[in-house]
Amino acid sequence: MSSIEPGWYRDPAEPDTQRYWDGEQWIGKPLPADATPPDGPPEPEPEPPLAFPPTPGAQGLPGRADPTWAPPPSGVTPVDRRPPQQMGQGGPGPVLPPGFPEPSGDMQKHTLAGPGLRLSARLIDTVAVLLLNLVVNGYFIYRFLQEVTPAVEAAMRDGTQLNPLQLSEKANNLQLTIMFIGLLLWFVYEVPMTAYTGQTLGKKMVGIKVVPIYGQPLRLGWIGLRWSFMALPFLFLACGIFLLLADALWCLRDRPYRQCLHDKSPGTTVVLVPAPADPADPAQTVKGDTDVSSTDAR
Repeated sequence: MSSIEPGWYRDPAEPDTQRYWDGEQWIGKPLPADATPPDGPPEPEPEPPLAFPPTPGAQGLPGRADPTWAPPPSGVTPVDRRPPQQMGQGGPGPVLPPGFPEPSGDMQKHTLAGPGLRLSARLIDTVAVLLLNLVVNGYFIYRFLQEVTPAVEAAMRDGTQLNPLQLSEKANNLQLTIMFIGLLLWFVYEVPMTAYTGQTLGKKMVGIKVVPIYGQPLRLGWIGLRWSFMALPFLFLACGIFLLLADALWCLRDRPYRQCLHDKSPGTTVVLVPAPADPADPAQTVKGDTDVSSTDAR
């Protein structure tokens, strides 16, 4: 039984509309958020007739002949069956299928980030890590090119194949050093910032951040696990491209939190960073007053 008094409230699933809460569920059609609702509940809509009424007494076919059957309230969907405070009246929130674990209270206030913003942030972070590698790894890359260039010139001069190219032991050691330093730089760039602020440079620039779904803190170990799954494809060289694509594209089909594969183990997702309130904006002032009123109603 909900503690919310019956009345007209802003619809959590569609914040630009309002609907009537009868104390247990939403009923009736939604109205625009700025419209003046009636004093009481909306008038019930006429129930459409069944095109093929089930035969009275038929087993397994609920219908008018079954005294336990009742039509669902008009316009009610699974996400609407929860009280307003469980959906978070401060934002739209994700649509949860029946029986799915409830997110934390903070998660309900956020709007999920789209794949385009996540891709833009990842590209910015990739450029930042490459620039770090040029600064820190530049000497080893120069030494590696010095070792490889004679072998490449000899292979081109003799007409032999460049793949596989026979590298000296020194060149192989330099290659491993470059890879190790590159992964270390990526780890130092990605993990601490994400664990303590939820944002890397790319995420700050596009206005998104990593948040926990079920209320657990963003611990350094969990974010390290999240990063390790992103770094795993680079250890498989050519075959790793398929793992990289599967990880990046998983959020396109994942519901309800649009998680990539590296978000699964730590239980994180990426959301939009809410814009700071502008006191000079009357629209935001009105919205803030509405949220306070909704809190008082709860």
